[in-house]
Amino acid sequence: MPAPDAVVLQVEWRWQPVLDDVSAMAGGTLLHADLNPDNLLITAGGRVYVVDWAFTSRGAAWVELGLLIPWLLKAGHSPGQVAQWLGRFPSWAQTAPASIDRLAWAFAETWRRRSAADPATTWKSELAALGQQWADHRQAGPVS
Repeated sequence: MPAPDAVVLQVEWRWQPVLDDVSAMAGGTLLHADLNPDNLLITAGGRVYVVDWAFTSRGAAWVELGLLIPWLLKAGHSPGQVAQWLGRFPSWAQTAPASIDRLAWAFAETWRRRSAADPATTWKSELAALGQQWADHRQAGPVS
């Protein structure tokens, strides 16, 4: 859905420290940008609530899907299974593979840097490893 005017954070800014060209990530779609198991509440009746909108952003819809990948891998899905599932979504399927590769590499590199700066926080190194697993699957190397 389109992001309301009140949402000013642009998701591509998150990746500018490691990428020269983030233009493929720009867009006007409302993104949670931090979907993870802790931010999804499921009631006994099966209703799902998305909480903790601290990183609410605007950007290209496919980026939200890309940010789900580490959590899908952590849940035990193989990179091939994740790729097959992602292919169901037009925003993902219509995105240039090089753009997806850039996000894969940028995610892994960002969390590698954060982990190196804070090695005592183990979830950061876990995100770096999960991101690297996806980047390796994509065969995404350093890009600018």
